[in-house]
Amino acid sequence: MWGTLWSCSPCFLASLTIEFGDPIEPLVLAELTMRKLQPSPVSSAADEAMVCEIPDVTPYAVDYPDFLARADLLAASGMTVLISDFFEYYRLATYVGRLTDCGIRLVMGVPSVREILDESYYQNLEGGILEALGRLFKDDLRLYVYPLLENGDLVTADTLQPAPNLRHLYQHLLENQRVISLSDYQPDFLPIFSREVLARIGAGDASWEAMVPEAVAREIKAKGYFGCHPLK
Repeated sequence: MWGTLWSCSPCFLASLTIEFGDPIEPLVLAELTMRKLQPSPVSSAADEAMVCEIPDVTPYAVDYPDFLARADLLAASGMTVLISDFFEYYRLATYVGRLTDCGIRLVMGVPSVREILDESYYQNLEGGILEALGRLFKDDLRLYVYPLLENGDLVTADTLQPAPNLRHLYQHLLENQRVISLSDYQPDFLPIFSREVLARIGAGDASWEAMVPEAVAREIKAKGYFGCHPLK
């Protein structure tokens, strides 16, 4: 959802200024993971955070042009693109933490928070989800969470219902401001999902152009991405 990126707006930056005490201009990175191109029983937890829902591919049909097109479109939107090979957020956080002494704030959607709270991701860790969350939230890392419109209901970080055995753990993260609901969002953007945009592009339905930023629409049409007929 492009709305997640647009939440990095003046109001969002103002909240960072309040948090850190001085006016700041953060370096905003849009992360895409190459792991999504590899066969795996699970999907990448970082995909929804960076607003790039890459369609499932089989080991015999890796769609590299599709992946690179998404990176190109993020760049066309003025984003700095970070391409990684991470599945788990704690690995992404560890990598970025090596490159800066400043605070790290991740902006993501509700579905990504659900993935973070999915214990099946951490079966390879001796400490399971507790170890994973410890690695993720070290050095005062925080999550800013974009809401989800689901079956007509608005789901936010505050109303999200994790598994019963994780409710107290999640409440701890909320109460200590490690997980924060984004209130600065455009309600009209909530029903827009990339899968619907892709379906309309493939069907030749021009209404998709109103669902993405103008710069993205121009780039898609100019280069013929996702089955769109290129401009002549």
